[in-house]
Amino acid sequence: MIEQRRLALCAAMTATALTFLVAGCTPSSAQVGAPGKTAEGVDAPPTVVISAPSNNATIVGGKSVKIVLSATDDNGAPSGISLTLNGQPLAQLDSAPWETVWTPAATGNFELRAKATDSAGQSGESLPILVTVKPAPALKPKARVQPKTSSKPSPSPLSDTGASAGFWGAWCTGGSEAAARSGASKIQSAGYPAMVVYTSEWENLNPKPGIWAVCIGPYGTKSDAQAMLPVAQSLGYGDAYPKYSGTLLIGD
Repeated sequence: MIEQRRLALCAAMTATALTFLVAGCTPSSAQVGAPGKTAEGVDAPPTVVISAPSNNATIVGGKSVKIVLSATDDNGAPSGISLTLNGQPLAQLDSAPWETVWTPAATGNFELRAKATDSAGQSGESLPILVTVKPAPALKPKARVQPKTSSKPSPSPLSDTGASAGFWGAWCTGGSEAAARSGASKIQSAGYPAMVVYTSEWENLNPKPGIWAVCIGPYGTKSDAQAMLPVAQSLGYGDAYPKYSGTLLIGD
C-alpha cells in the first residue's frame, strides 16, 4: 500500500516537471513581438543611406549634382530626412523620392550627412559622404571675328547738294514716270541709293520734250558710279552707264 502511494506521488511529480519544461521551451506572444517591433516589442529607429554622390567623389564647382538617398523604417517610410553640408542645413525632404540637387558655389572638401526621422520621433543618421569640389576649367577665349565690310560702294561726299549741283550716278532708262519710280524703289529695296530723274537731253528721241530715268546714286566720283554698273545690270538694267549730272559721257 505504501509502495503504491509512493509510485503515484512520483508519477504526479514527473507530470508537473514535464509541464514546466514544455512551458519553459515555448516562447510566449510577448516574447515573439508584433510586426514592426523588436524582440522586446520596442519600435526601431529609421535608417538612411546617401546613395549618390559616392564617397570621396570629385565634382566641378558651379555644376549641379543630384543627391540621392534611400531610407527605411519598420513602420513604413520615414516622416522626413534632413541633409547637412559640413554641419550646416542643406535640404529638408518630407517625402519620397528622397533626392535633391546641390550646386556648389565654392571649392574645397565637404561632408554630407543625412538624418531620417519617423512618426514616433525616433531618428537615424547616415554615414558621412566626403566630396571634393574642384574649380571649373577656364574657358578658352573665342577668336574674334572681324566684321565683313560691305561690298556696296558708299557715296562720296558732295560739296553741293543743291538742285544745280553736278553728281555722278549709274543711269538707267526709266520709260514712264511710274516705271522710273518703280525701278528706283526696287534699287532702294536692294540696299542702294536711287532717285528718279527727268531730263530733256534726248528730246529728239521722244514725242515730247524730256524723258524719265533712274539713277543709282548720287556719287561724287566716276569710279563710284562705274562700280554700280554690275548692280544695275543684276537688277535688269542692262543699258546702265556712268553719267555726270545731265551731260552724257561719250568715249570715256
